[in-house]
Amino acid sequence: MIGKRILKLVQQLTGAQLRDDKAQLLATLMLTVGFIIFCLAIVNLAFGVYVPALLEIVFLISCIIPYQLLKKEKTSQAINIYILLTITVTSIATVAAYVQNRFTETENIFFALIMISAILMEERKGIIVSSFIFLLLFAAKMVRHMLENGAINKLLTLTLFNSALVVLVLYLFMIIFKRNLLQYQSKIRNNQRLLYSLIDNVPIWIAMVDKNWRYMMVNSNYEKTFGQHRRDIIGKHIKEILPPDIYEIHAPLLERALKGENVPFNEQTFLPDGNIIYARGSYIPIHNKKGKINAVTVHVDNVTELKRTEELLLQTNQVANVGGWEIDLVKGTVYWSEITRQIHEVEKDFIPNFYNSIRFYCTDDREKMCQAVRNCTERKESWDMELKMLTAQNNIKWIHIKGRGDFKHDTCIRLYGTLQDITEEKRFDEKMEQQNKELAEMTTQLQDSHQMKDRLFSILSHDLRGPLNSLKSILQLVRKDQLTEEEMKILINNLMHDVHKNEQLLNNLLSWSKSQLREHKINKTEFMMNDLVHQNVALFKNELENKRIELKNLMIEQLQVSADKEMISLVVRNLLANAIKFTAMDGVISIQLEADPSQGTTFSIEDTGVGMSSDEMEKVMSNELYSTNGTLNEKGTGLGLNLCLDFLKRNDSELTVKSTVDKGTTFSFTIPFTKSEKAKIADAKKSKPSA
Repeated sequence: MIGKRILKLVQQLTGAQLRDDKAQLLATLMLTVGFIIFCLAIVNLAFGVYVPALLEIVFLISCIIPYQLLKKEKTSQAINIYILLTITVTSIATVAAYVQNRFTETENIFFALIMISAILMEERKGIIVSSFIFLLLFAAKMVRHMLENGAINKLLTLTLFNSALVVLVLYLFMIIFKRNLLQYQSKIRNNQRLLYSLIDNVPIWIAMVDKNWRYMMVNSNYEKTFGQHRRDIIGKHIKEILPPDIYEIHAPLLERALKGENVPFNEQTFLPDGNIIYARGSYIPIHNKKGKINAVTVHVDNVTELKRTEELLLQTNQVANVGGWEIDLVKGTVYWSEITRQIHEVEKDFIPNFYNSIRFYCTDDREKMCQAVRNCTERKESWDMELKMLTAQNNIKWIHIKGRGDFKHDTCIRLYGTLQDITEEKRFDEKMEQQNKELAEMTTQLQDSHQMKDRLFSILSHDLRGPLNSLKSILQLVRKDQLTEEEMKILINNLMHDVHKNEQLLNNLLSWSKSQLREHKINKTEFMMNDLVHQNVALFKNELENKRIELKNLMIEQLQVSADKEMISLVVRNLLANAIKFTAMDGVISIQLEADPSQGTTFSIEDTGVGMSSDEMEKVMSNELYSTNGTLNEKGTGLGLNLCLDFLKRNDSELTVKSTVDKGTTFSFTIPFTKSEKAKIADAKKSKPSA
């Protein structure tokens, strides 16, 4: 620890970055010895011993030369000069002491020089230099003994022997120590290389800074980014490496870390090369065995692509209206992303939890959501559902929610998923579904219309051609004078019947054509229903007489209705024609018109004809053209009842039918009252005497 502090002091005093082990050791020795020599010089000056003091000062000044060589990384030359300088000064100091009869053991400094030579120099050169210093030591010991005793004796022999033994022991010890030191340094270098190979191959920036804010270690990404080699960064203050804007931001973070705090950061950074990155990292304090902080590591990750992806994902989620949510079942906390909060339309200070989150769902969907959560926590089943919710602003929304769980030892510890507002999509789907339904109905109607037209034209080609052929035959007979007057009357009556029938068919065809082309517009007027019925009954006088049908008129009071008169007239006419067609000879048809106080004017026509089965009634009341022959084999198209259904619907009414096979059929419809009729009925109720 002391050696490291001395080395740092040397580096700070010299400004040199000592990367070689020998250079570091020499610098440490120079500083240590220099400090001792400086103290000795002060003591000698204080006691008036000026010659040694002068030599010591000269030695200190001379040490500038090896220092300069160390700066230039000329370690070998610096070692040679320093040892030579030390030998010279020590020799001169020893001679000077002997001349002044001061036997202060100055020559023992040679022992230290032998140790230094053994450590710093290569083995062969170290042996030569150490041997030379040993000879100087022997010479100094002999000279001193001769000056003190005047003759060679056993004491000198013992002194030289002991000195040789000490030198041998010291030299062997230093050689062993040097080899162990080199092995230890080799291990350190290997570990250092392993460490750097590790941190240099990670795609982040890593650095270590001591308590004095000086770099202790950086990886290759760090040196590449700041454009300096690792050896030029280590030992420097962070202010010397970091750009001013980065230093200004990170200095407070480093200061907090040196106080024991883990300091994360996430920021946009402008690098020295002009690039802009999003940096995410942290400062982590390093504690020694005593728990004190002696360094801080910093790691920085370039999350630019991740940040851009997050921003793109956020923009995509905002466009798609997709939010995230999470439930921590251990801590009991609920997290909503910003978009999830927007979907729920909650205030900024709203704190979600499981129970108030569930309440947003509509009653039926709330139970579905609870069941999905139970299935996930108990059976590990994920869910994907579309539910309806009521927001905090009382707006109904459709959401698409997905969820799944995280498990630890078969226990669910977390639920998470996504939430998407699909209200607009639902509305669009509903609109499309409605349009598809309408299109399907239109397609069906179009197909029915085509089928109806095909059948109608087939019937028309037969029904219209028949009377024309009859008329043509009669005209040919008249032209040839082949008919008697009596035969002419009979044929004319039959021809009138066919013409009346074709007229009705053409009227129905014209009305149907207008209806199909949407040209038959509603023209509601007020008219007397009784008069309209009488007018249409008069048209069928001959048909009624031919089949000897009794027509019962059960219409008592005059009733006024509001409807399209032409449409209602066509309906009455077709219902009357239908009743005559299916009523046998000597049958009965009853027409009734009555006021229903709750609804309106009801018209009904009842016959004693052949009646219909349930299947036949279903066909008659459908939109298809269905027709059967009458009691006298009268033919039809089925178009009349089809028009009745359509025209009554347009007049806010509907046709109803009751029928029994071989007993007869009743058709009826109700037309809403006019305002005047409603008032008349109300007055009648008021004027009616109470019981």
